[in-house]
Amino acid sequence: MYLIPVYAQTWNDTLTQYWLLLERNGTHCIEVESMAAATAFAEENDIPGRFITANSLPNVIFLLVDSGAKNLSDFYSWREITPGPATTPKEVWRNFIWTSSKDSDDFLGVNTFLANVSIGPSLTVYDSLKELRGSLSTRCV
Repeated sequence: MYLIPVYAQTWNDTLTQYWLLLERNGTHCIEVESMAAATAFAEENDIPGRFITANSLPNVIFLLVDSGAKNLSDFYSWREITPGPATTPKEVWRNFIWTSSKDSDDFLGVNTFLANVSIGPSLTVYDSLKELRGSLSTRCV
């Protein structure tokens, strides 16, 4: 089972910047054994938010981080990680841009590039964000 803490900010209803908290220097979702483990992770790291389960991604739990969370700067960001094998693996916030409009979910044609960014076995940033956006109004746990 995977946990993906997510912080989002939207501009003009067309661009949304998502920060995903990923392990292994921003290359993999956080592995948890259960919903209880996901809750414990959020509490231990003082990440306030609400959990969303994914409709078509049954092994993924999203943690929507509250906009008032002030401790996010206590984590590393992806731009701070030096590439290469000598880097100690860390949990980092990695950001992605999603474009959408009333007529198209990818009117600039940039979201499809996220399908090339793997964050777990058979899981990409594109799949994750598309599912999250579709699940926001339907499932809370």
